[in-house]
Amino acid sequence: MGILERLFIAEARRLGIPSLLVQDGVIALRPMPAPPVSLPRSVARAALTLLGLRLPDPKPYGQNGADRIAVMGDAVASWLAGQGVPAERITVTGQPRYDALHAMRQATAPDEGPDAPNLPEGERIVLFCSQPYLRYNVCGEAEARSIWRTVADGVRGLGAGHHLVAKLHPAEDLQQTRRWLGDDFSPEWTMTRDADVMSLLWRADVLVTLISSTALEAIALGKPVVLLDLGIMPEPIPYSETGAALRAQSAQELTRRLREVLQDGDARQRLARAREAFLPAYAGPLDGKAALRVAREIHALAVGDA
Repeated sequence: MGILERLFIAEARRLGIPSLLVQDGVIALRPMPAPPVSLPRSVARAALTLLGLRLPDPKPYGQNGADRIAVMGDAVASWLAGQGVPAERITVTGQPRYDALHAMRQATAPDEGPDAPNLPEGERIVLFCSQPYLRYNVCGEAEARSIWRTVADGVRGLGAGHHLVAKLHPAEDLQQTRRWLGDDFSPEWTMTRDADVMSLLWRADVLVTLISSTALEAIALGKPVVLLDLGIMPEPIPYSETGAALRAQSAQELTRRLREVLQDGDARQRLARAREAFLPAYAGPLDGKAALRVAREIHALAVGDA
């Protein structure tokens, strides 16, 4: 939870207003490098003081956090309890955004919508979901370019009949990314920022990503996932350790992994079994009722019954 969220929670507590933190996206269950902060804490503290606000103390997560925490699955609840968060402040609700996955898991195809790109028929679709690596200080430019080149070369290694779709993060600029990549991204491939990611996942045959909550959504939709292990960031939750996803450390290994999930029926069945064991722990109940459970938590806090 970032400093801005802590600031709101601390001010709300001062005013007697309870707070609920709803998990959105994945929580890293192991240490991850913190991005550099350009604004010194002394400057931030002085600016907040002028506004009549106080910079929250940098205490461990949960000691000065939200009154209640709604998490997606039992694995995250157990991890938070291990970090010192009192168990009575944690509840497993699932993620309201994933209520839409319930219908999709029942084999109801989503509407592609006007912003969904037209993808070639008869070709295997490899979906790559990127992140604003440079903007979010995930890595340097050389490492960021190596991520894209690994994906591109890995898909090229599959040969004809395979189409790469790059789904940019909303914080990335489409035209600037195209110019930055140049010839590294073939013009016949598809790059989009605003297309509906669920529609893309529905159409995709396999997802490739470095670190993205989209991997969890792909697993929920029964899609094979290959995670890039390029020494840039640790795996946030044990996708591959549990067998729910595969890893690739190079373009050549990515090609092998893609062939494995696209052509090997036994490998796909192993992934499917691991996915169904993985989902309850990390995505929680995918029954279409997560929003209702979160609403109940909000109501309990509002009436003082939490």
